Amino acid sequence: MRRAVAAAPDLTVLPLNASADGVYLGTPELTVLGLLSELGVRLAGPPTDGPWATVSWENVAQYPADIVLEYPASRDVLASAPVYGSLPGVEAGQVVDWDDKRPNTYAEYADWLTRFAETVERSGKVT
Repeated sequence: MRRAVAAAPDLTVLPLNASADGVYLGTPELTVLGLLSELGVRLAGPPTDGPWATVSWENVAQYPADIVLEYPASRDVLASAPVYGSLPGVEAGQVVDWDDKRPNTYAEYADWLTRFAETVERSGKVT
């Protein structure tokens, strides 16, 4: 993971969750995003003091990212949002599932970090 991030220091990541009520961008206050940030991952999004920044769909494009972390429970909402499909990381197919709410084991974290590192390794700068 460290090697993948070190080899691609300019890539940005947008942790995205959405519901009928709004769009939420994860921050380093969420455990896995804090870990990614400590490893050198550059997270896109507005400054905030909490675990989530709330933005409108009209403003999501203000935070372009090369890789999008897609919350699985948001898939239906994301699929129906025209803005989502136009995000650079989504257009490039550089999307990884992530879920901060389920209980994770060390093995699950290791598996997810491996998938994330593989995505970083094959992703290009699209912003």
